[in-house]
Amino acid sequence: MLVGLVLPVVLTVLIAAAFSREESFAMRLGITATGDTLSARVVVPGYAEDPVELIPFNDRAAASAAVESGHVDAAVVVGGPAPAVIVNGYRPVPARVARAIAYLSAEDAARAGSHVQLVSAGGKIRPLDYFAISMTILFLTFLIWGAVRSFQEEKEGRMLARLAATPSRPHEILAGKYGAMFALGLVQVGVLIAVSGLVFGVNWGQPLLVAVLALATVGAALGVASILVTVPVRPERRALIGMVSMFLLAVLGGQFFPPEGLPDVFDRIARFTPNGQALFGFTNLAALGKASTFGTIAEPLAVMSAVACVGILLGVVSARRAFEIGDGAAK
Repeated sequence: MLVGLVLPVVLTVLIAAAFSREESFAMRLGITATGDTLSARVVVPGYAEDPVELIPFNDRAAASAAVESGHVDAAVVVGGPAPAVIVNGYRPVPARVARAIAYLSAEDAARAGSHVQLVSAGGKIRPLDYFAISMTILFLTFLIWGAVRSFQEEKEGRMLARLAATPSRPHEILAGKYGAMFALGLVQVGVLIAVSGLVFGVNWGQPLLVAVLALATVGAALGVASILVTVPVRPERRALIGMVSMFLLAVLGGQFFPPEGLPDVFDRIARFTPNGQALFGFTNLAALGKASTFGTIAEPLAVMSAVACVGILLGVVSARRAFEIGDGAAK
């Protein structure tokens, strides 16, 4: 209860409060405009002077597509009666900088009383929303790791060998073990989604897509833990390797800090971790809201399903060997 439910909620609030003040960083800004309307460097009050890379687009549709794909952090459309800012809603700093640039670049329109039109490529994610998703994924991995380690101890303590002498068949026992661990993870994720939504107002996105991604996330956590417990070392070293690996995956996957403000390489590295893929999928669902489709989670779903299948298969093969030892001992 403490690790699975209480700590994620407490840490979500604490870390979100710590990250509520955003830092400055370099950004890629798309622009659709005529004439020399923008400066290549921008100073935002309260932030250091950072370079802003300007990337031109021929029309607003191309700029919007670039924002949605992540090619640029935000885009400004100027030259009309009212400037428009296109942003990815869960990246608040690019949105803030782009709005300031749009106002400065359309000074005449601002004097006439026009307002910058904010066109979001997705929804809006607060730091609290981000860390509610992040902490859910993080503590899911630790909960599943504890369950899989317990199962590994049963194998090493010859519990499965003794179960091999009962009328239950090996596949029934394994289905019960892995089914229970999978159900445990789903219950934790479901409770944390419900609590974060009801208490903190976190919108996770379309329920069906969230449920599908949650299934894949729990499966991936079970797969990773199953791989780690099969490392051929002594049990105490295996526990240490597992904990270090879990923390490393959490750090690389962006569980402790948002990718905003970090070099792009961190985002690319996160995509190679199950944690990062889960975070990528859930934040996209939360940001896009009703506009999200199965294509939104296609990449995370494929990666985490593969990890789940490989890891659980290794775990089952390892457990089957324990049953075979039990059958040999019984004979």
